[in-house]
Amino acid sequence: ITKYSIESHESCAEVEVVQTFIQKLLMMNYRARNIKTKETDEQDQIQQRVTDLSEDEIDIFDDILKNISLLESRTSRSNLIHPMDVQMAVFHCTDGFLKQLMVIKLSQCQYALPLLVPDPITQQIEFPLWTFRQINKSWKMRNTSNEIISQTQPIYKAETPMVSFFSFGSVSLSKSHLMNSLINEKHNTFFHRNCPGSSRTRVLMDGVVEIAWFCPSGTYNDKFTDCVAFCNLHGDAGDHEKQLQILTEMASVNVVLLPRLDRIDKHAVKIQNMYKDRKPLICLFTEDEFTVMEMRKGKYKI
Repeated sequence: ITKYSIESHESCAEVEVVQTFIQKLLMMNYRARNIKTKETDEQDQIQQRVTDLSEDEIDIFDDILKNISLLESRTSRSNLIHPMDVQMAVFHCTDGFLKQLMVIKLSQCQYALPLLVPDPITQQIEFPLWTFRQINKSWKMRNTSNEIISQTQPIYKAETPMVSFFSFGSVSLSKSHLMNSLINEKHNTFFHRNCPGSSRTRVLMDGVVEIAWFCPSGTYNDKFTDCVAFCNLHGDAGDHEKQLQILTEMASVNVVLLPRLDRIDKHAVKIQNMYKDRKPLICLFTEDEFTVMEMRKGKYKI
C-alpha cells in the first residue's frame, strides 16, 4: 500500500499506466480499462477549450492553427499505449497467483476473459483454464412447463453452446462491438475500437482469444434461452491458424466477418473449409449489402 495506491487517478503518466490499471482492477472498477495518460488528457482539454469559445472570441487564424495542432495530436494517437496491451502485459508478467486473481477481477468487472494466449516471444499458445476455477456463473431458464429454473455452476465445468467470431482481412465493422450487443448492450464486455483510450496500434492482442458468457435471466426479453459462450479471436483470423483450428472445432456456431468474398483472396481456402464443415456458419459481409439469406442448410450470409 502506497500513497499512490490509495488515491483515485483520472489520468496518469505513461510510466504509471500498469499500476493504475492494477489498482482499478483490484478495486473492481468496471472502468479499469479506461486509462487516460496525461498526454491524451491534455489533448482533450485543448479540444474542449476550442469548443467552448464564444462567438466574439472566434478567430479564423486561431482556429486554423489550432485545428492543425489537433490534427497532429490525433495522428500521434497511433503511438499511444493501447489499454488491452496494458492488460495483456500484466497478464504475461504476473505469477500464477496474481494471474488467477486478475482473471477473477476481470470476471467481476464483467469483462471478457483470456482463453487462448500466445506467448509474445515463442508464440506458444497458453490455455489458462485453471484461472477460471473460482469463477461461478448463474443463469435462469424456462423448462417445457414454463417454470423458471436457476443454475449456478463453476464456469470451467459448465457445458454450454459456444459461438466463435472471426474476421478475415480489414473490416469496417467492429467485431467486438457487435458481440457486446449480443451479450450486454450497456457494457463493453469486449474492448473495441470505439472504447475510450483505444489507439490504432496494439502489440499484444493479436491472436488472443477472449471468452465471455451470456447468462439469461429467465425473462421473455432474453436474446438466448440458455447460457451461451462467445469466443472472440482478435486480429486477422487467417494469420492465427492454430487458434482458428481450435475454435472452429470446439464451436457450436462459427461467425465470420468479411469485407467481401473473393476466390483469389489469400484466406479463401480457410473460408471454404469452414463452409464445407457440417457446423452452422454465418458470414457477415461488412462492405456489401445483403439481406439474410440461407445459402445451404445451416449456412447463412448477411
